[in-house]
Amino acid sequence: MKILNLLSLLAFVAITTFACKKDAVVDNTTLITTSKWKLAAQTTAGVDTYASFQACEKDNTLAFTTDGKATEDEGATKCAAGDPQSTTLTWAFTGTDKKTVILTASGIAITCTISELTTTSMKWQYTNPFDNKVITESYTH
Repeated sequence: MKILNLLSLLAFVAITTFACKKDAVVDNTTLITTSKWKLAAQTTAGVDTYASFQACEKDNTLAFTTDGKATEDEGATKCAAGDPQSTTLTWAFTGTDKKTVILTASGIAITCTISELTTTSMKWQYTNPFDNKVITESYTH
């Protein structure tokens, strides 16, 4: 009987050990480039600025590609008819932890520090180069 209990215990341990599928570790490059990101919240110097955005701003998306390019798209509605539908930026992670992103457009570089990056959400913070106010943005997809 003891041998049967021991064999049952060993079988249970073997099944639970090998049957459990470990979650795959997804790196930040894959996470940031998988899909388009849509702004869901923004604060400037701690004040909610997203609440004052127009609907034509809230449908904008940001998409990153693995070749170091990003596209900011105006979405279905543009705020001004003369605005381009999309703007191309460049981007790159800095450091080995891939928690800092440098976005560059029209010769202006912004350093964004990522505090959250998952398969469905991204949150980062940067300093506005024009007024030095800290902006925190949350994105979803």
